[in-house]
Amino acid sequence: MENNKQKDENEICIIECTVKDDVEILGHLFHGLRDIKAHVEMSLYKDYSHGEADKVKPRAEGGIHVGEMWSPYPCFDAEDYANENRRYQNFLFRERPITQDDMMKLSELPSHSNDCRVADNMPVEMLPMAYYRGNGDTMFVAVQKQYSGSIFSHLKKRKRKWFDFAFWKCKIR
Repeated sequence: MENNKQKDENEICIIECTVKDDVEILGHLFHGLRDIKAHVEMSLYKDYSHGEADKVKPRAEGGIHVGEMWSPYPCFDAEDYANENRRYQNFLFRERPITQDDMMKLSELPSHSNDCRVADNMPVEMLPMAYYRGNGDTMFVAVQKQYSGSIFSHLKKRKRKWFDFAFWKCKIR
């Protein structure tokens, strides 16, 4: 039994869901991406020169702490610079206040396509995390396998069909 518990603690599940889905993270029920963004208390622009995250007053409260690392969409001409407001966003969740150290660890994770830091080989201690690519209606939520059931239970309550959400990847280390 102990071996199975350790196995679940080291298994990362990355779940794809819509930006409007309810997801439970660390016992807190978020009502979609907009609610996650409302809880951000520390924000880091990925390429900011001094490397410190800015403290932000969250628009929502609830005993959950969220950090955000973001980078803007690439711009190629004057029209892009004038009109582009999308950004790639990685979110870090904690039961305690987010620290500069948390944000630095987030920024040091390897960057994948579209500046995504969520990956099946990320350190378990960085979980839970979420990623939104700046457009579209899906986001990815990464949790340890032992916590993935609560995310699915909320998705099922909304009577979503199986093909509307799915495990993207699960990996045992």
